[in-house]
Amino acid sequence: NISYLDAAGKTLGRAMYGYSGSDGWLPAGKSAGRTGSSNPPPDGTVEVRLSISQVIFEDETVWRPEK
Repeated sequence: NISYLDAAGKTLGRAMYGYSGSDGWLPAGKSAGRTGSSNPPPDGTVEVRLSISQVIFEDETVWRPEK
């Protein structure tokens, strides 16, 4: 989940992003950047917050953030 915030911390918009594929784009122990939407952030965006539920690496290991 990607949240776009204005200077006052108000949410201007959200984008959901997930990736599923067999091309092994994220090797275990590595990192990569992906965009969440083909649309640009809303006008007035000064902060972006990400919420990550899990990451599945190409070797099928899973990382989940602590709650």
